[in-house]
Amino acid sequence: MISCRCIYGTNHHHHHGSVLILSLVFVLLLAIVATTVMRTAALQFHMGTNEQLQEEAFQTARSIATELAQNSAGFSLSLAPGRSNCLPGDTHDACDQYSLAPVRFTPLPEGLQPRYRITRREPELITHFPFRRWQGSVSSSEYASAAVFEIDVDIDGRERRLGSARLVRGIALRLTSMP
Repeated sequence: MISCRCIYGTNHHHHHGSVLILSLVFVLLLAIVATTVMRTAALQFHMGTNEQLQEEAFQTARSIATELAQNSAGFSLSLAPGRSNCLPGDTHDACDQYSLAPVRFTPLPEGLQPRYRITRREPELITHFPFRRWQGSVSSSEYASAAVFEIDVDIDGRERRLGSARLVRGIALRLTSMP
């Protein structure tokens, strides 16, 4: 009887260790890629949310300015140039008169209130101010006297990490007769 002792796979045990190390390296690389993808997705989500909050604040400021512009009661000709008309109870330093009526606007997040004011600008009166004529124009004159005002709407949500917007709109109030 012939006895043959064959040794197969003597290096077989050494391959087990290198495969394990190579597998761990690939798992580590996959974990790094997955973490980067998750961080990027979270950052894009926050950026999208910030943009949405910013747009909501701007649209609210715009609607407030439009409503204020359509209500001539807020434009007081008794205000001297450089003086401002604000909401009753407003604590803004630049307020000289407090007779603005509250404006309805889309609801903002809790605790966030817009601040707005109307300021009369220099000069006190502009004579021969060119007004664009339109179909419903009553006057045949192309020029009129006007008082210039500025509507300033500020929505500040930075402390609460919400959207912020500031809108300033100029208004020329056409005078039918000299005050």
